[in-house]
Amino acid sequence: MRPLILSLILSLVSSLSSQTCTGHPVTDYGAFAPNASDSATIAQNNATINNAIVQVGSAGGGVICLPAGTFYIGPDPRKSDVAVTINYNNITLAGAGVDKTVLRTNGAYALVNGAVRRGHGILIKGTADCKSPRKNITLRDFELDGQAGWTGQYGWPADTATGGGWDISHKGIVPSWDACVDSVLLENLYVHHFRGEIMYVGGMGMGSLTVRNVKMGNTNGSDFNLYGADLLVEHCEFGGPSRFWCELSARQNQGGYPNNRAIFRNNVFKDAVGATAIVMCQGDFLPYAFVFDSNHISNSTYGAFAFYSGVAGPVTITNNTITDIGGGALEFGYSPGSINSSKNANVTFTNNTITRAGCLANFYASAESVFVRNNQFTGKIVGSNNGATAVFYGAITCHNTFIENNTFTDCRTPEQTASVTGERPLFGGNTYINNERRDQQAFYWISAAAPKITPHFEQVAVFTNTNNTIAQLETANYPNGQVIEVSGGSAGSQVKFAVGQISYTVSGDTSLNGSNKLYFKYDMASSKWLETSAPVVNVLRPVQQLSITAFSTTVHNSFITIHYSVPYDSRIKISIYDLTGQCIQVLDDKMQTIGNHFVFWDGRLAGTGIYLARLESGSSSVSRKVLLVR
Repeated sequence: MRPLILSLILSLVSSLSSQTCTGHPVTDYGAFAPNASDSATIAQNNATINNAIVQVGSAGGGVICLPAGTFYIGPDPRKSDVAVTINYNNITLAGAGVDKTVLRTNGAYALVNGAVRRGHGILIKGTADCKSPRKNITLRDFELDGQAGWTGQYGWPADTATGGGWDISHKGIVPSWDACVDSVLLENLYVHHFRGEIMYVGGMGMGSLTVRNVKMGNTNGSDFNLYGADLLVEHCEFGGPSRFWCELSARQNQGGYPNNRAIFRNNVFKDAVGATAIVMCQGDFLPYAFVFDSNHISNSTYGAFAFYSGVAGPVTITNNTITDIGGGALEFGYSPGSINSSKNANVTFTNNTITRAGCLANFYASAESVFVRNNQFTGKIVGSNNGATAVFYGAITCHNTFIENNTFTDCRTPEQTASVTGERPLFGGNTYINNERRDQQAFYWISAAAPKITPHFEQVAVFTNTNNTIAQLETANYPNGQVIEVSGGSAGSQVKFAVGQISYTVSGDTSLNGSNKLYFKYDMASSKWLETSAPVVNVLRPVQQLSITAFSTTVHNSFITIHYSVPYDSRIKISIYDLTGQCIQVLDDKMQTIGNHFVFWDGRLAGTGIYLARLESGSSSVSRKVLLVR
């Protein structure tokens, strides 16, 4: 029901936003004629709307009211790169409603200096000094139609013979382009049919940017290529067809703004057909926080979330519903454009529901401090265990990465598809229902000549054609503390785990006969598997005490995620203290359920120094030091 509800919200917003605009009618500044697309009318409409911005802006700013109707506003790409330019502070451009005021920009292309040109829709022109940015700009209550949308051709520059492809001269709304802009609101808009990005920010000079109740889609580029030091995106619809929904730069801002964060909540994403849908990339591997909470994601030809180099996080992806995606809900890979690092780190993916997908997670690049926990995954074909795999990994450098307490239904068990150069992910406490278990992945046939077993997740079965064949275990590239359950054998062809082996230790010779199991825990110091007891209810690391971890002991911006765990339902309190013992902020004080949780600390009012994050529950407490560097 969630997509229907959000669609109804957007429709309601469209209806409610048709109230009379209070401000300066654009027609006070020249003729503004509807329903005419001849060159003279387009030129006049273009001149009028830009003249209104200049006149109102020169007087200190105000609201410019656009009437109901359909208006063609250019630009002529042979004369201008942009239809509407806002070069003043305190400007609101307001229509009569999304379904009332329609601005149509140029969709036909011209060749200018040997290149395809169509012209952008609306540009907010920033300043060169981020201490005095362009600020307080609002665009609301209208439709912006670029008149040339998705064709499925993604090459760029655009083809000079046909005008096809990804036309980077044809973007919809550009809140900032390599300049300084702050305090922008995009609200109650429908932006569509552009050959380039529907929304685009160039550079790292954008400060606060809020996008609310905006519908966008139909492009050969991305719906959303926006950046902000403080970006909030809520109740929006990212539609298609489009190449992908979001291309997000994982870099710290260059404007001296206090935050580095982007929050996406309660949005609908659908119909991305050209690439993995939400991509975090081109990072500088400095802290920039992403939060994706309570979004509905559907119908992506490839994957849902991707990390493509230089993403330092913290990234929190929680409570989302993901359906009908061809690839992974979570993907780690490489792409051009990282600034100084190919790493991806500090990602929490928890409490998401994924149905009819290729896999839950796909690790093919650097992944450090990644927590994939408490998710519900169902494969591509409900009721069948073919066509999907729980987790893929291979050709990775992995460290401190956990796949725990997830439920995998109607899919293959986790598989390793290439050699591993770092640690494997640590698997534990996962539930597997109606799964396909493949040879050399989930089970092995061994012999005296080939006795080695390579566990790829927390369960492995082993069989032999010769009674009491002695098994060996692979010991390379496992994380410390990985626990595995080993089953298999049969009454007539038992698999033997014997004392004195180089790869494992057992308390005594034990043979698997089809009705018993062994458990081993990997000890990195000795590079051996040590016999252990079965985990309680197959949970690898149950929460037994209060615990708290910050994103990093040294934080170079003011916004961090604090992860914490509680052993049972209880009242908790999380506070920030300075070293004098003074409480400077209470982050949470409430009843909390058993398990793993997180909370944000926005420390913009705190100076450089050492602080304590303290978690209290009853008579118990635990603290962690955090060094904040301004």
